[in-house]
Amino acid sequence: KKAEEKKKEKKEKNGKDEAEDGDNEEEEEKIKESTQIFMDVVEGKLPVMADCYSPASVSHLVALLSHYPKVKVIVVGGPEIYKAGEMLKSKNIPVILSPEVRTLMRWSRAERTNYVLKCQGLGLKMAFQIHGGIENQIHLFDYLNKMALYGVKKEVLLKGVTIIPAEMLEIDKDLGRLEKGKRADLIVLKDDPLENIPVIQKVLLGGKWVE
Repeated sequence: KKAEEKKKEKKEKNGKDEAEDGDNEEEEEKIKESTQIFMDVVEGKLPVMADCYSPASVSHLVALLSHYPKVKVIVVGGPEIYKAGEMLKSKNIPVILSPEVRTLMRWSRAERTNYVLKCQGLGLKMAFQIHGGIENQIHLFDYLNKMALYGVKKEVLLKGVTIIPAEMLEIDKDLGRLEKGKRADLIVLKDDPLENIPVIQKVLLGGKWVE
């Protein structure tokens, strides 16, 4: 009976050791993957996004980047990002903005700011994305339509949802323009989406029309 109990204990111990070894291997693999991603960012092989909603946060980011000259950063900005526009432009840092007019409180006084228009005036490289998940992006052109009415150039708006995002993510060799050799992924709209309510007529995915 004692021999059987010892055998059982040994089996349980071996099983526990194997489980611990499996956990350690999994943890090592995660660390290895995280380290590789970090190195790709530091070496400029993979762009990184940074939320910056004030000039002070942009200034802090630029100071941090001075230690990592190869890092390619994309700033996700807020209503006051235009105040750091000159700094962003000098460092050739692109921005992702929500295309809308925001109301800010200034000493108990509401002030409406078209920060997209201000960033356009500064010549910043902009891409556009509305708040929320992928399901909300169907309304993106509704926002862009309003921005066109508020004075933002159509060219800036259209590039901000096509070629510029592709360039930011370094996938412009395959996406972003209608050119020979690029992937045939596109949507066909009924009318100019910056002058009319956007209506999708057809979707082309991988060179095939989606039914």
